Amino acid sequence: MNLSQLEEIINQLQKSPLSGLMSERTDSPIQAKEGEEQAVPPIKFPKFEISEMWGKKTGGEDRGIIEQLAESLAGNTVQEKITNLQSFLDAKTEEINAGDVSLNEVIANLMFLEVFASVVFKFNASVAGFLFEALFAGVFSGYQIEAAEADDPTDAVLNISGTDVDYSFKLLAPGGVVKGSFTDLVNMFTVTPEGASTPKNRIVYLVVEKVKVDEGLRLDFYEFEINKDNWFDFIGHAQLGKEGATKTVTEDVPVSFTTADLENPDFPKISGLAKLKNGEIKVTSGKVVIAIGDDIAGEKLAKGTILEPEQTYTTMITKEVTGAAGIKRTKNFEKLYGSAADKLDLGEMDFYTYITKVNEKGEPDRNGRAPYQDDPKFFERLTTLKSYGTGLGAGQFLIQANHYKKRLSQNPVSLTLGRERLFNAATNYTQVIGKQVGDIFNALSALVGGVNGYFLSGDLDRRKQSGRTAVKKAEELRDTTDEYIKKQEAEEKADREKQQRANVQRRAAAASAEENPFQESNQIDFLDKLIEQAISKKLN
Repeated sequence: MNLSQLEEIINQLQKSPLSGLMSERTDSPIQAKEGEEQAVPPIKFPKFEISEMWGKKTGGEDRGIIEQLAESLAGNTVQEKITNLQSFLDAKTEEINAGDVSLNEVIANLMFLEVFASVVFKFNASVAGFLFEALFAGVFSGYQIEAAEADDPTDAVLNISGTDVDYSFKLLAPGGVVKGSFTDLVNMFTVTPEGASTPKNRIVYLVVEKVKVDEGLRLDFYEFEINKDNWFDFIGHAQLGKEGATKTVTEDVPVSFTTADLENPDFPKISGLAKLKNGEIKVTSGKVVIAIGDDIAGEKLAKGTILEPEQTYTTMITKEVTGAAGIKRTKNFEKLYGSAADKLDLGEMDFYTYITKVNEKGEPDRNGRAPYQDDPKFFERLTTLKSYGTGLGAGQFLIQANHYKKRLSQNPVSLTLGRERLFNAATNYTQVIGKQVGDIFNALSALVGGVNGYFLSGDLDRRKQSGRTAVKKAEELRDTTDEYIKKQEAEEKADREKQQRANVQRRAAAASAEENPFQESNQIDFLDKLIEQAISKKLN
């Protein structure tokens, strides 16, 4: 065998739409269980290489294979495609035989499910997450964002019903927390991307929870959007204690005072101070911070200090706040917005009024609107917070699972994957696929395996055995494809004749159908002969 022959074999393998440099995997999720007797042999589909090139616009052959599969996967959104895949797996034999599912749909669904299962089952969380992003970017004619290029939380851009949508993917255990950089998220709404005229205005989070079940693994798909209008529903997720209700909370707030203020019965009581018989006010506790001036962080007065009547002092008091400020705040909320009152420059409006949604009556109402939603400088204001930036104080937002699940814009969908379920699906759809098509796939899979064994094995006996296997499978593939093509041509000819007899006006359409839809088989046939010739020559 010469070099030109070898190169020709490799080139033909690369061009074949059925092989695509796909190697046989004995651990395929849809392979038969060892020792089990089967009425219908399992179909060994060609396996395409798991590749990060799926998510690249110019991903070459790997990207092309994903796009070919996607054409036959029903649904325009993530939710729709997952729903259809689950329905495909759940279909009963009688439903399949009575339906109108096409051969290409069956093969595309089974091959996609197998590669998706491989990604989820065989890789650790970080690698699986990365490949998950790339796979869905390819399926939805989008592209993955490289980590080095990312200046916002977007992992991939998917084309959803003709519109490019920014997605952040999270592959989590049940109850896993969605986390992210507060700075990156704010940047998304403030920085104008290259080539755009305005910053982005939304991002969709696709959260997939991996739940172990008896059948294998159930993937629960949750999807929610973050935008300006629902910002505080998710980022820090401050919320009213009760929908449509006013809530009273207790909080520590700074208060400035003079000794005259302490004489006012309506002025709040300040601990750590005592009035002496001569009317002077004395600091009685070193634990209570009394500072000179309006700055609570200013000079601290020691125990025993007598307050001067003309001087202003500042301390912290515990105060009950009702109404617009009645917000239930999480620790994450405090971390992200704790300095907001001092930093946002809201004039006379306090921060909690600024972010609280109210109804027409001014009462807190989750369905109402808040001043921040109509503020064109909102995101610009957030860049002044301590939690924004790259320093030690930079914040990370946390969205608890039970929180986002309550606020889903649509119900989650699930996809259950497991070896037995996938194998049963392959078996159930055999009636649609047909025995000859199954034989073609099986022979092709074995052929590629034999060729790989011959060229890659270092053991001479093993190489010879692999070579003989390749020759045998090449012959089987040739015979099976020839038989199938002849059968298809006969069926097509009969159909054409029937159509021509029934309706003369449809002769043009019937004529166009004479084109052989299996023209790639010529390529396969040539490949078989070439491999057979090359290996036989080498062995002899």
